[in-house]
Amino acid sequence: MVYIMWKIAQLIAFYLLLAGKVTPSIADSSGVCSSPVHALSSSLMQRQRILTPKQGSHKARRRTEVVEHAKKTSKYATAQLEEEEGVEEEEQDEATEEHAKKSSKHTNAERAEEEDEVEEEEQDEATEEHAKKSSKHTNAQRAEEEDEVEKEEQDEANEAAKVDLPTFLVELGVKLFGSREHLDSVVEKSLLVPMSFANVKMDIRIAHGDDADSRLPGENGDGYGLDTLMELRNPEGMINIVDMGGNYGTVTIAAYRKYPYLVRAAVAEPIPATFFFLRWNMYLNNVTVYDETEFTAHPREAGVVLLHKAVSAKGDTELRICEMPWSTMNAHLSYDEHTCKCDKEEMHCAEVPSVAAEDMVNLFGHEDITLWKLDCEGCEASALPAIANGPHASRVKRLVGELHDPDPDVVEMACRWDNGIFFTAFCRGGVNRVDGPDVCARCTYWE
Repeated sequence: MVYIMWKIAQLIAFYLLLAGKVTPSIADSSGVCSSPVHALSSSLMQRQRILTPKQGSHKARRRTEVVEHAKKTSKYATAQLEEEEGVEEEEQDEATEEHAKKSSKHTNAERAEEEDEVEEEEQDEATEEHAKKSSKHTNAQRAEEEDEVEKEEQDEANEAAKVDLPTFLVELGVKLFGSREHLDSVVEKSLLVPMSFANVKMDIRIAHGDDADSRLPGENGDGYGLDTLMELRNPEGMINIVDMGGNYGTVTIAAYRKYPYLVRAAVAEPIPATFFFLRWNMYLNNVTVYDETEFTAHPREAGVVLLHKAVSAKGDTELRICEMPWSTMNAHLSYDEHTCKCDKEEMHCAEVPSVAAEDMVNLFGHEDITLWKLDCEGCEASALPAIANGPHASRVKRLVGELHDPDPDVVEMACRWDNGIFFTAFCRGGVNRVDGPDVCARCTYWE
């Protein structure tokens, strides 16, 4: 604004100069040069004092015109200034508005971005929550489906067991369990356990709840030296095995499948339920089973004879066997030979006929016994003297098995074969279980 007023004053001064009435520079009384407007006014006043009336009138009129023109010019300049200020203000307003719009757009963009981030986070949370619910549902559904599959497989297995059980096993089961209903219950609850024994794969059927499924694989047969039986047999003969305490038949099955067409075995098992599973496992693993007459009539034919009998010194008595259905590998003879006396109330007691050790040797005629296994839960006290001190001791090439709470003289008999390396013993005097040569060295306690 000051600049414009200054320009207007210069314009008026310029007109006066053109008229030749004003000097270019006028100083006030203080010697300071005033503004052009002030200089103009001072010059006019000086001129007015020296002019004649006529000149004064003409000059006054001329001066008035100039002043009027200057005023108009000033008004025009002021209007122009105001217009320019209005334009500037409008431009400023437009710039402010544009900035506000840009700020608004930026703010809106930021807000939209923040809202998108919040929405995305909420979506992620919702997705995660849904995933958790879906996972729980899927896991529950999967577990339910697995249970259904397992149930179906068990049903199929049970059905297969019923369908595949041959007539001779049904007849044997009814005889041993007393009724078809009891037999069906035992078969339905039984388990088929795939396992490896002495590096031979087999499928073993065991009673429901029996811990043999965990114990048998641990007793892998290495301790019986099954891999070296060919070194012991007569070059022209068979591999002959006596198995006292056959249990589920793993040792006999392993040897039979390891040496096809060469193994002949006589297996004794006194517990009724275990004898049923022993016979069933021979069937499942394709082991040929003979009766006693057929077995002795075909001395060059591979196969086994199964005896539902206990082992005694003379073989002309009945023995009482204490057994637990859930642990058939832990049966023992009754503590009283005249009545059932077991160490646990929940144990079952069965009375079974016995077979003498010598009678089992006679099933092989005059041939050597390649492997004699003793694991009859205490029968070794009567059977081992008959073997070690009997007429057939030299025919037994390898003696293996378990000794249960043995007297030192029984241990001494067992150690006559291979220094006891194929034996395990559960000894007295707090020694508990020992294996191999330690049996001979540590099982030396009398009661």
